[in-house]
Amino acid sequence: DKGFPIICTPKENTFKINAPAPSNARAQSKEALESSISFSKPFLRLHYKSHSYQKDNLPIYRVKCNDSIMESSNDTPLDSLSIDIAKDTKELSDTSNLSSSLQDILSSIYTSLKDTYTKGYKYHYLSLQLDSNALILILLIPQTIPKVFKEVYKNYEYKDYGIGNYHYLYDYCTHIMLDIQDYTQVGLAHNPSNATILTLHTPYKAQRLELQLANGLDSILESKDREQNLDSLLTLKIINGGYKEKYWSFGEEVEEETEEKIDISQGILIASNDDTLAYELAFGERNDTIQIFNKKGIYLFSIERKGITETRLTVRQLYNKGIQWFESSAENYHKLLDVNPDLQDKTKCKGLGVLYFTWRDIVEFAEVDRFSSSFQSGGSGDWKQSPKGARGFILVSMEGIPYWADAVGQIPYAIGVYRNLLSYAGPKDAKRGVIDNKYYFYDGDPIKGKMRQIGILSIPKDELADNYDNKMVDRGLNFAIRKYKIKEKRVYPTHNDWIFIDLKPNPSLLALDSDGREVYAW
Repeated sequence: DKGFPIICTPKENTFKINAPAPSNARAQSKEALESSISFSKPFLRLHYKSHSYQKDNLPIYRVKCNDSIMESSNDTPLDSLSIDIAKDTKELSDTSNLSSSLQDILSSIYTSLKDTYTKGYKYHYLSLQLDSNALILILLIPQTIPKVFKEVYKNYEYKDYGIGNYHYLYDYCTHIMLDIQDYTQVGLAHNPSNATILTLHTPYKAQRLELQLANGLDSILESKDREQNLDSLLTLKIINGGYKEKYWSFGEEVEEETEEKIDISQGILIASNDDTLAYELAFGERNDTIQIFNKKGIYLFSIERKGITETRLTVRQLYNKGIQWFESSAENYHKLLDVNPDLQDKTKCKGLGVLYFTWRDIVEFAEVDRFSSSFQSGGSGDWKQSPKGARGFILVSMEGIPYWADAVGQIPYAIGVYRNLLSYAGPKDAKRGVIDNKYYFYDGDPIKGKMRQIGILSIPKDELADNYDNKMVDRGLNFAIRKYKIKEKRVYPTHNDWIFIDLKPNPSLLALDSDGREVYAW
């Protein structure tokens, strides 16, 4: 990480690492190694596509850089952008020109970067927009050149572009859908509908940035790259309409160290620096349970084992299997047997990589007046992605009980849509509307949802009826019916108005599953 070359000698039955020829390593001096190092001009290439598996690229004729629109002067697409970092970017501490949701994310990233990369860095960002797609490039710029590069740097041709290459910092990359109230105000001349945030470690002392814009087939571009033996290129990909790469991990887990210990006498895990060992000491291996750990190996909870061979899974592995423990009448139900007591503590939850919420938090989020359409994936009502909700985490703690974040997100949907429909449809039709909509839009696709509404596409109700998302909608709907009571009905020639009051039921009612059963007893 300091830029020093490592000479590795291959040996049988070991990992082999590509390296400069090791045969004369002992004979080479440090000065000889320095003189053998060469660098070419570093640059980025942006691939703009309509979907992730498209083999060619969309031509770019117009692009917004900060608040200025750059466009081609003829029928030929733009081929590159030259960025002066001092003039064309902003410091990451200044996000006042961005929307509030982007400000929240960039502020979190900035804080994390400063904690991790503490000395010798500048923190900048570049704001670009292609059609309705925002691209925020966060630039972590190292200001100190490694000693081994200094001799080469004296005669280096591209000093303004920095020495070295660009690298992704995957833990600080993400994608969000932005809250849109008026879709006539979306587009290059107005606002973006989504934002891709990519954080890059730049070459050392970079002052300029060259961003090439890919045109034509990827296979041809890649062939030319191989012919030129390019090792100074980093490719970026933007999908029109938004797309999150599977390896971007910002917001999925909190990485914080905690002081930990074991209390074996009580048979419970308080914590340990080696939590896998700690859990085994406290509980031992059990064949009738599945033990769930975070990616650092810290124990979180246990569920009964049914129909699978594994007895230990990470949170991600469990989620990918579609297993749940919080809706007893839904499919893939495995009873919750044990929970790490630290999940009851908001501060300790951070060390476990889990966000903590109360049921009152969920009700307050649902009470915000929103259009029903805002509950679609990426909208302001999408609790699992909202900066005021789960922020993209897949697992949350609800007053100490683990839940999938997307499951909890069904509750604000049910409460919010029921309230919206109640004002003009009445309680009976409002209830039916919430239930129907959960089938129309079950996959988060608004276009297909509309087609299902008008009967062009069929609704796989039988397949969906017992999944946990629908059961959580039922849970939220049961609460909404208790929460809002009709006070008055006003009849007009064209419509009826229903006036209702909020009875403010106890949010803890949401802790019971859709059949009124307790999820876990401490």
